[in-house]
Amino acid sequence: MSKTFVILIVIFGLSMLGLTIVVLGFNNLPSKSGSAVDQTETVQTMAAAQTQAGINTIIAELTEGVKTGLTPIVFTATAQPANSQTATTIPSTTTPVPPPPKPTSVPCNWAQFITDVTYPDNSILRPNASFTKTWRLKNIGSCTWNPNYAVVFVSGNSMSGPAAVKIGDYVDPGGTIDVSVNLIAPENEGTYTGNWMLRNDYGQNFGIGANASSPFWVKIKVEDFEDVSDEDLRNFAISYTYADWRSTTGSLPVPGSGDDFKNGSITQTDEPAFENGYTDDEPTLITIPSDGSNGMITGHYPAIRINSGDRFRSIIGCSYGFDGCDATFQLNYNLKDSSAIYNLGSWHEKYDGMVREIVVDLNSLAGKDVEFHLIVNNNGDSHEDRVFWLMPGID
Repeated sequence: MSKTFVILIVIFGLSMLGLTIVVLGFNNLPSKSGSAVDQTETVQTMAAAQTQAGINTIIAELTEGVKTGLTPIVFTATAQPANSQTATTIPSTTTPVPPPPKPTSVPCNWAQFITDVTYPDNSILRPNASFTKTWRLKNIGSCTWNPNYAVVFVSGNSMSGPAAVKIGDYVDPGGTIDVSVNLIAPENEGTYTGNWMLRNDYGQNFGIGANASSPFWVKIKVEDFEDVSDEDLRNFAISYTYADWRSTTGSLPVPGSGDDFKNGSITQTDEPAFENGYTDDEPTLITIPSDGSNGMITGHYPAIRINSGDRFRSIIGCSYGFDGCDATFQLNYNLKDSSAIYNLGSWHEKYDGMVREIVVDLNSLAGKDVEFHLIVNNNGDSHEDRVFWLMPGID
């Protein structure tokens, strides 16, 4: 509100006050009688003059305040309640939010399955074949596992395995461990599953799953080689699942991961990439020997009757991109029901952009049942030794 507007309001108020005083004084005068009338008029005139003089003085002061920049007094009206009753507070209708539930405690003993290190589900084995099953487990409980904790058989087919095997190490919460059991494939063909759990040093079993009560397992298929055609047995890239694959670390899963440079691996592909980048379209074995001194991988195939004119043939080399590859290929054999092993040839391969075709004459073995061994040695380590056998077999 402007100062000029405030001055006008004050002037108007004072004018009305003066008028009210004059009217009240007039109404309260006695009736006219002789000189009293003159006295009354004189009084009225003096009162009016005094009132007007007061108003003029206030106006002059307010006007001077505007000129000199003084702040005029502003009267503010005090708001009055609509009635004299006490106001009623309306309660809130918002539903109170309950506090969040307290987190539940983590069980002391609890495991998580990470991967099958060896023999993934449905791996194919020969009847009575020995193999080592390895699981990778993680401790997701709140207690440390100690060396007395054990892997224990709980149900299914035991595959001639032990009742319990101690883990032999400490595993802190969040840590992982590879646990293994030595097994033997059943004698008869079929699919077999064995369920296993962990046991703490108080004899209490625990496992995986939401309640730490589920087992982890080994699942294999047992197939008799007599049901496999002679033609398929002669193609080692097709019949590789019937071979017994091992490295210096023990039995290997079939197929493997294709990238295990520590334990070794065997896989099959129809799109092998040569060192020069060329990609073929024939069935090929990808083999990785185990790491460390004298690291190797070997595949022991079932017996094949050798005919006159038969030859072993394959194209070998390092896989594309593994330029540190340095390995030695070998072809060995033993006669069925004999433990004596003989060498048919060795070939040293490096990553040099070239591949090698090998042809071995088998006429000297004609008429005999022969078990062949495909072998790769790491020549010191297997950091880059991912090699291939293209279409290995007997023709």
